[in-house]
Amino acid sequence: MKKILCLVMLLNLILCSCGSKNKTNEIKPNKKSVDISEILRDTNGNEINKFNLDYAVGWNFDINDTVNIKKENILYGCTVNECHSTYKIMYSDNSYYDRKAHQDGNPYLIWNENQYEVSCKNNLNGIIKVFNNNISFFPFDEYNDNFMQVSARNEENLEYCRGLRVLELDGEKYMVQSTEISIISENEFEIKEKFPEYEAFSSEPLYYVGSIFFDKIIFSAKSSKENEDISTSEINGFIQSLDDIHTGTENPQTGK
Repeated sequence: MKKILCLVMLLNLILCSCGSKNKTNEIKPNKKSVDISEILRDTNGNEINKFNLDYAVGWNFDINDTVNIKKENILYGCTVNECHSTYKIMYSDNSYYDRKAHQDGNPYLIWNENQYEVSCKNNLNGIIKVFNNNISFFPFDEYNDNFMQVSARNEENLEYCRGLRVLELDGEKYMVQSTEISIISENEFEIKEKFPEYEAFSSEPLYYVGSIFFDKIIFSAKSSKENEDISTSEINGFIQSLDDIHTGTENPQTGK
């Protein structure tokens, strides 16, 4: 019974770390702390240092909170194939243990990784960006049917993502999702093959209305430091070749 109660306390701690009921994902210290180190062991008696949950935690501007992303969920017409969030257990003998915040010496959790992967059956429409020898893609915004961010939902990330939501091309404004997808090809290619006007050392990016067929897209956020929650995020979209990139799709928001 004691072990069951401790496991329940651990689960509550995990949920607090995920911020499922906290709009900014700020983790507030508990008034009471419980030493659960004795139950954090595998069947061989070794300390458990990490564990995965079978869902990711996400957010976007369609909702005012965070949600759990699970397998088979549909996001922007794409199916979630894989998802997880990883937590690291910090013990007092770890050199990165935050003794100032945890003076009792009890274990605590670090939100180490947050990730999901989708596959898409159809081309995605949006804005293609070519800059600094890279191609990236902003899907058009569809209210209540957008991809989820996996970074922590805090004021810094909210402000940054708001700045990505409107792009202007040839005097026309486009509402896009704040998920800038970096394009990764299975085969090497030269950008000028697809975009002959591209100049490698240009100070300004090129933008095109277009569509892309992705084999898969991976949304991932990780800790940049040993003793901090997730802080850096990236989105990678995988294609077979430049033939999967198409330009000239009309703006669905204006029909032009």
